[in-house]
Amino acid sequence: MKRLLVLGASGAIGAAVANDAVSAGWDVSAGVRDRHSSTRRPLANCVSLHVCDLSRLDEVRSLFGAVMPELVVMAASPPGHPCTSGERRSSVTDNLAIHLAVCEAMAGVADRCRLVTLGSSTAYGQGNETRDPQGVMAPNTFKGAVKATESITVSTMARVHQFPCTELRIFCAYGPWMSHDRVLTRLLKAALTSTRVPLSAAPLPRDWVHHHDIARACLSAAEIDTREPTVFNLCSGQLRDVREVANILEAITGCELIAESPYPGPDRLGAVMPGMLPADEHGFSWRPHIELEAGIEACWRWARTDPGRRYLLAETG
Repeated sequence: MKRLLVLGASGAIGAAVANDAVSAGWDVSAGVRDRHSSTRRPLANCVSLHVCDLSRLDEVRSLFGAVMPELVVMAASPPGHPCTSGERRSSVTDNLAIHLAVCEAMAGVADRCRLVTLGSSTAYGQGNETRDPQGVMAPNTFKGAVKATESITVSTMARVHQFPCTELRIFCAYGPWMSHDRVLTRLLKAALTSTRVPLSAAPLPRDWVHHHDIARACLSAAEIDTREPTVFNLCSGQLRDVREVANILEAITGCELIAESPYPGPDRLGAVMPGMLPADEHGFSWRPHIELEAGIEACWRWARTDPGRRYLLAETG
């Protein structure tokens, strides 16, 4: 049985990776900040929980030694879009601290373990309209700059310490247990409470990819046949507008979900382009399986479960 360690397993994507890996027959361990965080998004009973401060190299090395993983999925990342000087400073230092600690710990398991990091399409920005992973990164948001810095840092450390590493750049992830500030989360809550959500009057195109497709990609990355750092996109390759997503959910639920008055704020992601799907190279031939309509319908089924309803109606998450 293959051994997987998911770091950041209390997040929506990390939890999906852990739970899907259990279903696929992996021996799964999860690194979490504290025991309380692991209850926010439930993990399968057989997942072994380990509390670890990922910014502390000694704790990460101890965790690697206890688990002896063959694949590490790094799903931990500071949330949100920093706006103030203090938030930006913390975002940079916190993000680099945890990724550097993980990379240093990987040096001790380089002969038997691959690191998969979850990057972001926000790293692309201007000058790379095809969203080619081999192309330039010129992010137009601060969060994108942090993710670009993370990408360069991890790939450099992988070469320095000679451990196999793959970055999977996620586009617009969606699925159960999304954070409460995500528009689809707010739409699902509105459907439960007979309220409406203000949407931008301007188009907000997104390239959507479901959590379960992301989880499948993380596990498939274990089969990549090169030790050199590699980068692939996790995307559908097509754009669907946020308002179209709301219309799909309206048709599924029979509820009117879009408020008459539009949301006044700008698009915080800036210019959005569809992603370039992975080429069939290095043993990685991933393609998304879940169509957007089916994925949204699955989100609505989850929203009507007791755990889903409790999560959506909570104040934060």
